[in-house]
Amino acid sequence: MVSVKNHGRTMVIAPTGAGKTIMIGLVAGRYGGRWLVVQHREELVDQNRSKFRLVNPDWPSSVFSAHQKRFATIKPDIAPGAVTFAMVQTLHGWRSRMPFFDGIIFDECHHGVSPTWGAILEAAVEKNPEIKVIGFTATPNRSDKKGLGPMFRSVADIVTFSELIDGGYLVPPTAFIADVGIADGIANAKRTKSGEYDMFSVADVVDNDAVTSRIIELWAEAAGERQTIVFCATVAHAEHVTAAFNAAGHAAGCIIGESDSFERRQTIKRLERGELRVIVNVATLTEGFDCQPISCVIMLRPESFASVATQMIGRGLRSVDEALFPGLGKKDCIVMDFGQTLIRLGGLEQMIDLDGSTREKTDSIPAMKICWNLKCARPIPVQARQCPLCGTMKPEPKKEENFEIPSFSLRPFSMVLKQSAFRWVDLPDRDGVVRGRSRIASAGELWAVAFADMSAVWHGFVCHSKESPPRRIAKGTIDEAMSACDAWLSEYGDAKKYSRSGYYLRIDATEPQKKMARQLGIPGGARGVTVTLYDLGCKITAALSRERIRIAFEMAGRDDVRAVA
Repeated sequence: MVSVKNHGRTMVIAPTGAGKTIMIGLVAGRYGGRWLVVQHREELVDQNRSKFRLVNPDWPSSVFSAHQKRFATIKPDIAPGAVTFAMVQTLHGWRSRMPFFDGIIFDECHHGVSPTWGAILEAAVEKNPEIKVIGFTATPNRSDKKGLGPMFRSVADIVTFSELIDGGYLVPPTAFIADVGIADGIANAKRTKSGEYDMFSVADVVDNDAVTSRIIELWAEAAGERQTIVFCATVAHAEHVTAAFNAAGHAAGCIIGESDSFERRQTIKRLERGELRVIVNVATLTEGFDCQPISCVIMLRPESFASVATQMIGRGLRSVDEALFPGLGKKDCIVMDFGQTLIRLGGLEQMIDLDGSTREKTDSIPAMKICWNLKCARPIPVQARQCPLCGTMKPEPKKEENFEIPSFSLRPFSMVLKQSAFRWVDLPDRDGVVRGRSRIASAGELWAVAFADMSAVWHGFVCHSKESPPRRIAKGTIDEAMSACDAWLSEYGDAKKYSRSGYYLRIDATEPQKKMARQLGIPGGARGVTVTLYDLGCKITAALSRERIRIAFEMAGRDDVRAVA
């Protein structure tokens, strides 16, 4: 890993299903020597050790936990390295007696800002000032906004959901948002100082027999044959939901923080064997939980932070090993959001940057940029929207979107877009001309817009900058609309400059371009704000073509549709 050589301490961001444990084994195997793998949950110790052996079967290994305390030693005649899998809570008390390690790996390293993890790192560095330090996490951006800079000096790479879905390692999510009469109650629920929902206040709204019954009915219609994980607001809420599923004839089990490890393992085994259809929890199974048969995620509580929301959704995205679960045939994951989380945070494409890096696929070294915070100024991948090391967000205003949700129903919600040949930018909406999820792409003098109507039907319109009015070339799914627009832009526009691999997506906007954006009242035109020439160009095109875009919506309106999410 180049970042390890250059910076000594680096981290890898990879979502559920990326194979972080296999990566850990490959990294340690590449360098050899004595390694320490630190994790915070007992299940992760056993899971990491068993998968590590798949990569380095000859390496001596040991476990350092409350039940056994032994550091693995190298046996040169057998293998070039050894690894110790340690529980952070136990290792902290023994850190002064740690031996010399060549490298230390922190699993779920977003916990690393705690004093306990920091003390272990200090003790390891004291024994070996040149120790290699690597962290792995799916969610580096913490809800408390604390960065991981004190532990790491760079980010080696970000693996995106879209890469894993395209590669077959994850299944695509099919999401539904719903209101069963509780949207207003959730919106008015109390918040903590950090901005997170007070779950006891939320429970006053969602922990209702009538609401739970309706939710189970909708689940049975949409995903009743799927093994399902449910996230609830409080322990009492989880117990009530579990009882309701069982009463309705759907075998359900419940895991809460107070569950002992044996009970937890038995419940999970029953789920894997197919004895349970549903497993219910509060915030216990958001990480370190791997059950491939799960193909439905129900969110019965709102979530303020994207990092937690992606962990929840990720529980159902793992593809299935046919050797372990023959005939299961898992092709996608249904996500049912009753807590309005996706509406506020957007889909996975907003929570985790699915636009991806502009580097070529054959490039083995990820493209990097410097953090926007000059006091941090450390290298992070080009696709990052927030610096995982200091927590600074990309200086771009958040776009608010209007959503109208029919009560007591499910409605599809697009979470992941297939990779388009062109980069699509959210369509600016200053005065309500364009409402909801709408996008624009450009190829020089040509542009295309796509938007969804109330029935979740997508429309694709294309236009030449000197041509009026725009022309609709597609109506159907999001893929159909955007693919048709892509094909038109590729055929008639300059794809070499404007496509995802084109020149304009890799350079910053010019000052004259920013000046024009400021004159048009477009966000992103401020001095000192980093925005690409292409992105700002699309927004300027949208502003200059407002009347043509308005015509597009009027044309769609003649089909009795409205431009909404």
